[in-house]
Amino acid sequence: MAGVELAFLQVSPVYWGYGVPHGDGSAVVLVPGFLGTDLYLTQFAIWLRRIGYQAFYSGIPLNADCPNLLIRRNLNDAILQANKSTKGKIHLIGHSLGGSLARAAAAQMPERVASVITLGAPIRGIGARASVMSAADMVRRQILERHGGGVLPNCYTSRCTCEFFESLRGEFPKSVRQTAIHTKSDGILDWQCVKRAILTWMSKYLRHTSAWSLARSCMESWHAGSRANKSRAFALAVPPDLFVTGNPIGRRNSCA
Repeated sequence: MAGVELAFLQVSPVYWGYGVPHGDGSAVVLVPGFLGTDLYLTQFAIWLRRIGYQAFYSGIPLNADCPNLLIRRNLNDAILQANKSTKGKIHLIGHSLGGSLARAAAAQMPERVASVITLGAPIRGIGARASVMSAADMVRRQILERHGGGVLPNCYTSRCTCEFFESLRGEFPKSVRQTAIHTKSDGILDWQCVKRAILTWMSKYLRHTSAWSLARSCMESWHAGSRANKSRAFALAVPPDLFVTGNPIGRRNSCA
């Protein structure tokens, strides 16, 4: 199935840059998902370069390690390299768990990041299907065996108090724009987690703005997402000063 989808992708006019607004040469750092490497993001990087962006890889050899260490040892260096290359703020695009890494890195380095786009990643908390959580348990055991006292005892759980999880729990920088893209057919992330996060955001937003302003913001975000993805995906461009943060990370196989 993946091969068929790739074939259809490569005959799409969008893939070749036709009808797509071209970029301004700014840098984009791509972050792979759970158990993924930079390699599977190659086609994405090629497309970004084709439409006028400078694409950089995260440098993460395999996304199956302590997230805090992955940011410190790999992602931070990639951000600094991209920032130095373009002499301007960069954009982060993270898939799945890579989206959480991107959000945490942006929270830690807001002076270097202009925006974060997450693809099939939790907006708030962590929620995934049971099979994925079982694989995460196995990865956690390997992390503890590999690093021992170099990581916290609760590493790779919602109880961890490392900088990565604290960055996700804390207030997200108002200067960094956020966009989240998800599909109902996602086989990894439970999309209901995203739906509940959006409803929570909307209910909090209603307390501070008029219903018309809310409707206009949501319609503009939905319209932008529809242009970007004609499939069953939906996108939410969250106003940088209105995103709901500071909530506990989700429980095992649940939505926070």
